[in-house]
Amino acid sequence: MLTFRKFSSGVLLKGVDSQFFEKRKIFKGKIDKISLQSFKNNDGIFVGKKLKERLGLEPGDSISIISPDGYETILGNIPRSSNFKVIGFFDTGMYEYDMSLVIFPIKTIQDFLNVGQKIDFLEIESNNFKNIEITKSEIQKIIPKYFKTIDWRELNPSLFNAINVEKNVMFLILLLIIIVATFNLISSMIILVSNKKRDIGVLRVLGVSKKKIMKIFIINGFSIGFCGTLLGLILGLLFCFNINGIKEFVEIFLDSNLFSEEIYFFSKLPMILDSNQIISIITISLSLSFLATIYPSWRATKIEPVNLIKWD
Repeated sequence: MLTFRKFSSGVLLKGVDSQFFEKRKIFKGKIDKISLQSFKNNDGIFVGKKLKERLGLEPGDSISIISPDGYETILGNIPRSSNFKVIGFFDTGMYEYDMSLVIFPIKTIQDFLNVGQKIDFLEIESNNFKNIEITKSEIQKIIPKYFKTIDWRELNPSLFNAINVEKNVMFLILLLIIIVATFNLISSMIILVSNKKRDIGVLRVLGVSKKKIMKIFIINGFSIGFCGTLLGLILGLLFCFNINGIKEFVEIFLDSNLFSEEIYFFSKLPMILDSNQIISIITISLSLSFLATIYPSWRATKIEPVNLIKWD
């Protein structure tokens, strides 16, 4: 329990060594050297920026922490309580952590909780999160069986379940949009064939075979699909790289927050480009564009020149 002035709130305490902020990319370069040096000297604690804004904290302020793991006396359990100096602030970009996480020097929190040299968790950072299952199994093999390995997905199950659901739904929505665009391409090609009946008749009279006419319309339709896919890819990438700037621009006009941090967890929209998914979408789009040209092109070959080449 954190107490500051008249405010009280439950918080999560995390004890780390001084190298934690130097090794983690999310903190690297975001905390000033003076605060880091104070942290190394066990002079105080770090608090999330969202909690700082809510409480109006400033460097040097003292906050009170109460732990339910207290002292056993003849009168019962007495909670541990102590005051700690705030020496700096951190910003992970995740609202839940920035609002409720308090980071201690490992020695300070061990002394506060009276646990000696004991630690509860040993964190290992992997550079390749795609092979996390392999990494977990390798670690489990070399540690005693009474230890358990858990990853960040198990620590935040609700968040990652929501992300997986949204990812699958967005892929389905995108697929439906591509299908709708395919039907638009089919209708456009049918209209083109209808408008070019006289020209098709002239080509047939000049000796152009049905296969060549079909090939002309297939190439024409596929070119439209290819250009549309390429333009969509470029615009999509530009949108992804500037998504937070676009969000802030729209919020200025709407005068409201599009993605509330309390609901969506993040203060900024994260962006990760999945090359496999992009390739899959491009392949589906081009395949459907090609298939969409077959029927209109086939209809073009069925036009009989005798019935078309005549004066109005």
